[in-house]
Amino acid sequence: RHDLELFWKKTDLNHTVFPDDVFAIKKDGKITYYFFELENRRKSFKELLEKYKRYEEYYGTQKCKDEWKDFKTFTVVTQIRSEEARHNILNFLAGEPVTEYRNGHGRTIVNKTPIKRSNFWFTADPFVQSNLIGEKIFMTPKDYQKVAYSFLNA
Repeated sequence: RHDLELFWKKTDLNHTVFPDDVFAIKKDGKITYYFFELENRRKSFKELLEKYKRYEEYYGTQKCKDEWKDFKTFTVVTQIRSEEARHNILNFLAGEPVTEYRNGHGRTIVNKTPIKRSNFWFTADPFVQSNLIGEKIFMTPKDYQKVAYSFLNA
């Protein structure tokens, strides 16, 4: 319907980054590459920051091109369990204060090394389950307060 071609890979994915899946979408002759992360269990902000720092350092490098052969630029698509969790990780990555709860106690933390990238897309399970893939259901740490994205306007 939208004249898109989809390519998906689930094996041989362990390189410098360890995505759950890799896929590409061809639209109007242009191919865009995506790493897919399914975050369906709770992780600390520290664990998530380490993961996205690794992607940030990898982006646009010759090492990425050597390991994947076809690309060195990409978008990381993360599906996270809830809208609240998505909001929290976007705030945290952008360097905004968030409250982290452990053992029933909350403390405010701030990421002192913000990652404000527009190629880190986050969505939440309820949006994906509603089958709104063509809709603007993705937000980024760079501009989440004012813009949403979809595969159709990527």
